[in-house]
Amino acid sequence: MMAIIECFNNLTFDDDRNANKMATPTAATFSYIDYIVFALSLLLSAAIGVYHGCIGSKQTTTDEFLMGGKNMGVIPVALSMVASFLSAISLLGQPAEMYYYGTQFCFFTFCVIIAFPVAANIFIPIFHGLEVTSAYETGQITFRGRMTCTGVIVFQHVWCVSVTGLPLWASVVSSGVVCTFYTSLGGMKAVIWTDTFQMLVIFVGLLVVIVKASVDIGGIGEVFRISNEGGRLIFFNMDPDPTTRTTFWSMIIGGGFVSLTTYATNQATVQRYLSIRTVKRAK
Repeated sequence: MMAIIECFNNLTFDDDRNANKMATPTAATFSYIDYIVFALSLLLSAAIGVYHGCIGSKQTTTDEFLMGGKNMGVIPVALSMVASFLSAISLLGQPAEMYYYGTQFCFFTFCVIIAFPVAANIFIPIFHGLEVTSAYETGQITFRGRMTCTGVIVFQHVWCVSVTGLPLWASVVSSGVVCTFYTSLGGMKAVIWTDTFQMLVIFVGLLVVIVKASVDIGGIGEVFRISNEGGRLIFFNMDPDPTTRTTFWSMIIGGGFVSLTTYATNQATVQRYLSIRTVKRAK
């Protein structure tokens, strides 16, 4: 959190505020406060795994371990799905994208107009009807096909970056060991409730950044005034040229298909849909 704020504070801007002029950030790493929050997050995540594995409703069957007994709540599952696809790329990269190239990228949010109805009304009923535990169990998928699908998903999820200041191996090992611990001990219930906790941390962190940045610069109105002067407020770019970096069409249509890969067929998503008892609640 403090590292993100420091990144923004250390940006140096060109006088003409031209959107095509790139700011020069200085490197920022975790402060001691960030390390405390990071350590507490890992400890609490591990504690959730211990609770669901040893104290609460213990995972005694495959159904309970892999799908939370199909009795998970809608809100925790929803937050868990969001947490599954958030990374430093999302939290740092997307604001940077809009700083450098304009706010047209925010229309990616509305690609759900295409993706969500398709996922809810076509894919969720199919997966629930098949009563599978994995997206790769559907149809007559060969072993090679399953391995290919799994490899693609793994490749997609490893694209993350770190700002902790720790060596990369230390960040991977510390996070990986804790995640493996609470997942293997508490199953899907631990995963979902840990993700819910982590999303609350992320929401609080983002709120702190927004409030502090707005206060420092003189208010939300000042943020939009400066953005407008710099030529960054770009909406409804209807250019049909597919080579244009961001347009209304590429964000809505292209983003819709990208979102379908996440919310319709991704194993991390499918397994969470299946942790909810009924199709209606999953939708």
